[in-house]
Amino acid sequence: GTATVQAFESFVIATGIDAGNLRSSFSAEEATALPTISGDDPVVRTEYYNLQGVRVTSLRSSSPYIVKTITKSGKTASRVEIR
Repeated sequence: GTATVQAFESFVIATGIDAGNLRSSFSAEEATALPTISGDDPVVRTEYYNLQGVRVTSLRSSSPYIVKTITKSGKTASRVEIR
C-alpha cells in the first residue's frame, strides 16, 4: 500500500509483533546512523530521488528530494533536502 507522511514524521510497518507496544522517538539533537563522506574521497556522482524512491532528472523548487552521493571509492551517503 501507500501512505502520506508529513514532514518530520515517519512510520513503521511491523509484522509478527504486538505493535501496540512499539514506541520510538527522535529529536533533531540525536545522532543518526547515516554515513559521512571524507574530503579525501571525492564525490563522483549525485543522484536525486523523489520521496517515493523514483529517480528524477528534473528538480522543482521547494520540493523535497532524497540526494544520494557516490564517492570515487564507491561509498554512498543519502540525505533529504529541499531544493
